[in-house]
Amino acid sequence: FSRGGGDEAVRMDSLVSKYMGGMTESEVRCNACGYSTSNRDKFFVLTLQLPERRTGAGRRVISLEECFEQYERPQAINSWACDKCQKREATQTTRIITHPRTLIVHLARFEYHTGQRLKRSDDIAIPAALHRPPPPAP
Repeated sequence: FSRGGGDEAVRMDSLVSKYMGGMTESEVRCNACGYSTSNRDKFFVLTLQLPERRTGAGRRVISLEECFEQYERPQAINSWACDKCQKREATQTTRIITHPRTLIVHLARFEYHTGQRLKRSDDIAIPAALHRPPPPAP
């Protein structure tokens, strides 16, 4: 980044946003009444969790696509209160709505089990070019 300020810093930010900026949309939907709320967030680095290990499976090769599927999979949450019915059971879905030209992925390889931090050593298959389908219409 630039040490200078003013217009030069703005141009640098614009270039970073243009080539490396993406957008996610997170929706929380009440399981009881169907009310939903959503917000959009800009990102420059996308953190992806590794899929859960299969029972009895040790080290395996995981595709980057599996990590994206894990990221976009709906998750049950109970830490949210619906504005309409006050129920707490909801489903949260996060999806990528704008893909950056250059994607930086951070793979979260650490897991916590019974108070211990363990690093996953699975191999990740990363394609030379990533072709993600366009985001679905809302």
